Amino acid sequence: MLHRIFLYGDRPSMRQRFGDSNQAIYAHVNADGAQTDCFPSATVHNLPRSYRFSQGIAEVARGLGIVPQALVGAGPTRARVQCAARAPVLFLFDDASVQEVLPRFLQRHPLLLMPVSWRDPFPVDADQRGSAAMREILDAQSPLLSTAILGLPGLSVPMGMRRGLPTGVQLVGDRFCEDLCLAAAEVLESEAGPVAVIDPV
Repeated sequence: MLHRIFLYGDRPSMRQRFGDSNQAIYAHVNADGAQTDCFPSATVHNLPRSYRFSQGIAEVARGLGIVPQALVGAGPTRARVQCAARAPVLFLFDDASVQEVLPRFLQRHPLLLMPVSWRDPFPVDADQRGSAAMREILDAQSPLLSTAILGLPGLSVPMGMRRGLPTGVQLVGDRFCEDLCLAAAEVLESEAGPVAVIDPV
């Protein structure tokens, strides 16, 4: 129906669509994909740059998709990391085993250190600026939401100031391992020093 409304006629609407050629979202089980409105269309402009991972991860991942992509990793670098580099870890799972991915990982690595957010802290009352602003906040806070959804203990630890704003990390452990998270947080806090008091933004 949308295809007929917007694309039929002598003056069809101009539109832009953003998506991943290695992913698909279908309306029902056993769907083969859209027949009249397939993705991607004939004219494609690739956006290969990602700010979520480094170039090292991009080089490992670029050849793994069904449709190979020339990924560019513009995310965090090793400039502030003071330990030896480890080999990238690939998580392979199906629908039946998705709930076991992190627990299996945590059997070998008891703690997972990850960000609390993809963004710097938002201004006070940013969540009062409408649904679009709230969606932006929820997307940025997905590292916090994901641990709660999976039922894993997650602990946010303040780590000082960055660009005049407080920053921190999140410690994630296996189920019922809150004591391990608290013990590791104590070590991190002792290295980071006391928390500074700032005026609300």
